[in-house]
Amino acid sequence: MSARQVARFWGVTPIAVRQASDTGLLTPHRTARAGAAEDADVVHYDADEVLEMGRRPFIDERHLVSAFDDWSVLFVQQAGPRWLHHTDDDFSWRTMWGWTAEASDEEKLLSASGWWPVDHRRRDGVRAIVSTVSSFVVTLAVVDPEQPVADERTDIGRVRFNVAPATEETTVGRALLAVFSGRRIPVKPGSNRLIPRPGGSALG
Repeated sequence: MSARQVARFWGVTPIAVRQASDTGLLTPHRTARAGAAEDADVVHYDADEVLEMGRRPFIDERHLVSAFDDWSVLFVQQAGPRWLHHTDDDFSWRTMWGWTAEASDEEKLLSASGWWPVDHRRRDGVRAIVSTVSSFVVTLAVVDPEQPVADERTDIGRVRFNVAPATEETTVGRALLAVFSGRRIPVKPGSNRLIPRPGGSALG
């Protein structure tokens, strides 16, 4: 299948398909064109893999509302390919951005943890961070609301959270696994807050 065919089937943009490919979530296959440069190879994808991924259901907002109260905030990290910051002096919001299938669990959590723009009035309501690639949920992180780390370099309210992987051992972890495991979140570029609000749009 071509990237455009995958995009139509998944209901995303070709850019999102490329992100899935670049992160290792989706396996690209390259076919050389006669007389063409290497970077001009035709990229295609295995139909069975594409169909299996595309059958994953979207989250059910009713389950989201029943699992979390409407004061809760869940951040959605729409992750592209991973890249690192190598110097302490580099002015950046995260020491690691993005996601890759080859990253360790610790690296995935580090990428999800911050720095997030948070209104101080809602800071204590942040319960979890959900990383997605091309709408597919890839990392579920539980936030410790008692230990946010504020960024003192600016006054725009960015915070890095201490996070742990979602497990069945905590109430929030169980809720995250029940609502998000093996599912998708509708892609809305630029949206990064998931609020369980009955009768309203969850992602905004």
